[in-house]
Amino acid sequence: MWANHWVGKRYEKAGRGPDAYDCFGLFMDVQQNVFDVFVPDVLGDEYRAAIELQRANWRQCEAAIEGDAILFRIGSRDLHIGVALNNKDMLHAHHTGGVCVEPWNHILWKKRVLGIFRHDK
Repeated sequence: MWANHWVGKRYEKAGRGPDAYDCFGLFMDVQQNVFDVFVPDVLGDEYRAAIELQRANWRQCEAAIEGDAILFRIGSRDLHIGVALNNKDMLHAHHTGGVCVEPWNHILWKKRVLGIFRHDK
């Protein structure tokens, strides 16, 4: 599976690879290298704005398929993004465990989902 290439990499704030990633850096790298979708890089607080702007090129979906973006609200100000592997699991970079595969519809994450977005090529 293509996701295995990233699993186990460490988390690093503003990490853009190849050895460490934050959630947005991982999302950008996977989209470019697996799905041939360019996502512009924006660091710091501006990355939230980049995700919002990207929604113009992404349409919201009810169910996730491989490659979809899953956006989460973490606290009152922060966003998190994962890459859907299917309609159950995601690849994401998390500050507590690095890059891993987790069920995005697990109780821990499901209540935080802002939406599932698919890129319109």
